[in-house]
Amino acid sequence: ESVAGSVIARLTIHAGRVTDVDIVQSSPSGMFDAIVRNAVLQYRCASAGDGVTQIAQQTFEFRPE
Repeated sequence: ESVAGSVIARLTIHAGRVTDVDIVQSSPSGMFDAIVRNAVLQYRCASAGDGVTQIAQQTFEFRPE
């Protein structure tokens, strides 16, 4: 059985890398959290400069095919 859901993640980005991931909301609770966390920790971003930390928020939607 396929399950749909969503995860809202808040990312802390330092020197172009995601250094921390907070799950703001997920539905069903906890089902997709680890998948999102593992994926965003692999992100590489343009650096905003030395010593600059940025916060971003992203929503992930999961739908059965």
